[in-house]
Amino acid sequence: MLSGELPSKIICNFPQLQYLYLSYNNFVSHDGNTNLEPFFASLMNSSNFQELELARNGLGGKLPHIIGNLPSGMQHLHLQENLIHGAIPPQISSLVNLTLLKLYSNQINGTIPRSLCNIDTNCSWPEKWSVVDRRRSSGLGFFREENLTENRKVI
Repeated sequence: MLSGELPSKIICNFPQLQYLYLSYNNFVSHDGNTNLEPFFASLMNSSNFQELELARNGLGGKLPHIIGNLPSGMQHLHLQENLIHGAIPPQISSLVNLTLLKLYSNQINGTIPRSLCNIDTNCSWPEKWSVVDRRRSSGLGFFREENLTENRKVI
């Protein structure tokens, strides 16, 4: 099991990075486990980046607005089972190829940004979204993957 602060300084040295799997470890975010922004900023120069897995690390902090500046090829974000709090920033809709966003078992509040619907041209809000599982997130209904057949998967 790996532990310590997320390896932002190392990650930025790999511009060809496509996948990063750091789930099920004991990483913390920057500034005493309160700031995720430096880590997400370190991924911005990896133009081919597609998938990030940071599940079940105990990471704290808010999802930064710069999440929308991640490479446009980003397809999967696995951020479940952490201590992430606050609202989902509307800038996340800039990730036009995002097909899987896992945020359950965090302390997310607020609503799912309507702008997420802008990513999928076949999406109409809220008719094509199925609000199902409110048990696994704090006050925010996310969607079970199996209930969405032709739409973006937010679970």
